[in-house]
Amino acid sequence: MAGIIHEPMTREGSCRGIIFRLYPYSDTSLIFHVLSEELGLISLIAKGARRLNSSFAGKLDLFYFCRFEFIPSRKSDLHTLKEVQLLDAHSNLTRNYELLCDVSVNARALERLIERGIPVPELFALFSDYLKYLPAHAEPRLGNILFRIRLLALLGNAPKFDRMRLSEERMEMILNLLKKEWEELLPLAPGKEDLHFLEYVAEAHLKDCSR
Repeated sequence: MAGIIHEPMTREGSCRGIIFRLYPYSDTSLIFHVLSEELGLISLIAKGARRLNSSFAGKLDLFYFCRFEFIPSRKSDLHTLKEVQLLDAHSNLTRNYELLCDVSVNARALERLIERGIPVPELFALFSDYLKYLPAHAEPRLGNILFRIRLLALLGNAPKFDRMRLSEERMEMILNLLKKEWEELLPLAPGKEDLHFLEYVAEAHLKDCSR
């Protein structure tokens, strides 16, 4: 991965993370992928989680932010969950099906572009802010686009807007958007043509990175 280099951290059996993907394993268990702050992207199995009386009930779902305690596996990269503490269910997001679909697409893009077990705190912070602020955007499409562009920038593949034949007004608009904090972006709603342009550029660069 270009742009940011971090040394792998020793697996301590504990991390804070966001559930990226979740699917059944056997009649009673769940396997899920977690983007963690301390350990990067990891996989966990929650044995018995699908039972009604499970201690994990109500604590494991898509894009939940949790603290996980687990037993590291010596044979594979699938670790066994011991305990989980739900920190944030991102309820404003998970109640909105359209936004949830958008975030799922971007989560899969991020997952394709990063290496397992390599912690990159900047990526974790980017995705955490994205989940927190997207439901409050006046134009959620802008939040999705800027997440992709900022993801590309962290990976060292930011679009070269300065090499494109853009009007001064559009270039100023783009630079202004990229400099702003998430809170400052919430009330903004660029025109449809500008959104379409940014969306096209972000998609093209993500496809190039995925090859």
